[in-house]
Amino acid sequence: MKKEKYVILSKISNPKDLKKLSVIELKELANEIREVLINKISITGGHFGSNLGVIELTIALHYVFSSPKDKIIYDVAHQTYTHKILTSRKNLFLDESKYKLSSGFTNYLENENDIFTLGHTSTSIALALGLAKSRDLNNETFNVISLIGDGSLSGGIAFEAFSNASEIKSNFIIIINDNEMSIAENHGSIYSIIEKLRNDKQYRDSESNIFTQLGYKYDYLENGNNIEELVSFLTKYKDINSPIVLHIHTKKGYGYELSYLDKETYHYRNPFDIKTGKNLSFQARTFEVINREYFKNKLEENSNICLICAGTPKNFNFTKEERNTYKSRFIDVGISEDLALLYGVGLSKGNTKPIVSISSSFIQRAYDQIAHEIGLNKPNMIVLVDFCGVGKTSSTHQGSFDVSMISNIPNITYLSPSSEEEYISMLDYCLTHEGTFFIRLYGGEVLHNNISVNKDNLMKFEYLKEEENIAIIGTSKMYGFALSLHEKIKKEVGNNSVFVTHQLSTLDYDFLDNLIKKHKVLITIEDEYLDGGFGQKIASYLSSKNIKVLNYGIKKTYIDNIDLNDIYYSNRIDVDLIIEDILKLN
Repeated sequence: MKKEKYVILSKISNPKDLKKLSVIELKELANEIREVLINKISITGGHFGSNLGVIELTIALHYVFSSPKDKIIYDVAHQTYTHKILTSRKNLFLDESKYKLSSGFTNYLENENDIFTLGHTSTSIALALGLAKSRDLNNETFNVISLIGDGSLSGGIAFEAFSNASEIKSNFIIIINDNEMSIAENHGSIYSIIEKLRNDKQYRDSESNIFTQLGYKYDYLENGNNIEELVSFLTKYKDINSPIVLHIHTKKGYGYELSYLDKETYHYRNPFDIKTGKNLSFQARTFEVINREYFKNKLEENSNICLICAGTPKNFNFTKEERNTYKSRFIDVGISEDLALLYGVGLSKGNTKPIVSISSSFIQRAYDQIAHEIGLNKPNMIVLVDFCGVGKTSSTHQGSFDVSMISNIPNITYLSPSSEEEYISMLDYCLTHEGTFFIRLYGGEVLHNNISVNKDNLMKFEYLKEEENIAIIGTSKMYGFALSLHEKIKKEVGNNSVFVTHQLSTLDYDFLDNLIKKHKVLITIEDEYLDGGFGQKIASYLSSKNIKVLNYGIKKTYIDNIDLNDIYYSNRIDVDLIIEDILKLN
């Protein structure tokens, strides 16, 4: 008879099974889960350090509390791999053929123990507050637990919720998972207070510590990777009838030595060799790599620029040592996108040129600052919107909202480079000209061409191939697809033109008026939502003209871990399908 590799894990199908285990078995379960996670993440990639650091804490939570009756809300939810294993989804982590079937975050459609679909930071306390209030209004009885990492405490929503939640005079448990890290190092004075709570017992036990002052009971556990201590600690506060903050100190990447040496790299890993830690996937030349080369040179040349990020220094790709070298002009505000943009607006008013980098998925969190302080004040600044477009990612990290969101705000020019060469020329232009420039950077390997911008063509459309009958425009990374489509149409249908735009904010009306004189069909292709996108701008303007417009982009839906080729094909972004659509017009 074949011996079961994971003896304890084989006994676990749901959280109730945990309660049958001894503390010794819980410890062995943690070791087994750690091995499972290391193996899986080394193959698929994923959030590494955060998940290894909370294995024991997650086991203890499910051992002490009774999910899904008790509601556990995980902030960001990137650290929920153990939670998923314990809640009837272990085969998604044990069976390599099923590795890609689970979301990387909690998803309420996936399992009843996932209370919300989440993926962004600092929201768990506010969500838990609503759950607790509803429970009390309905005279129900269960625990409400928010598990939030110390890195998430840099987000303003967390403190807005902290300020309100203490008014709940019933069960409300906030667990701060303190691993002394965000994605990279923490930034902000709140972390000196968190450090003081860890290291100063007198302050910790006083009535004047920050959380008691906010109206909470407070307790601290130093060894947050010890299951026996965790179980005892959590049991003490189960069913508490007042708000409490439980501050638990854990080690990010616990149980894998290489992650201790480089916690930032091991926050999220692409496929890697377990023994050496070396990447196994191809390392493409991305916009982040280009940013590092370009802005290192500019920081040496120009003392009047500042780089700003919101907890994601990877967007500039600077190492920790390089960030320290330029620390007066490399500003990480923590995971506070709204602050990053407002910081930039203030810098620009003081005659410093800010370059702010925020990922497309996260810039949603600062829409008010874009529409209000930036749109109204016309600051002289550059905002790099990173990881744009569709891709094989979670529904929580969509890169397709930015065009409709940003390109329609007055006084902002939303640039969209197709290649490294075009991007460099845009940066050169933006650094030497007044204006508010956002630049849309797609994810993955950057294309190459000889396109560039200057003051004369920045807002103009330009032909790459000028013929007649059919015209094609592919924005951003769809430039390459547009050229492939041009060649296939030329072979199977006839002459056609290809033109480009450098920006997505306005149309070149003169160009379009001339285009319709010798073209009967116009095809637009973009890697964002069709609704509110650039293609719709063109179609709206040409709706009364003698030309047929075919718009290709992404249907309005949340895309969750779908292969990029499948996404394109299901939206008819395929050379043969587009030719099929053209032929139907005749």
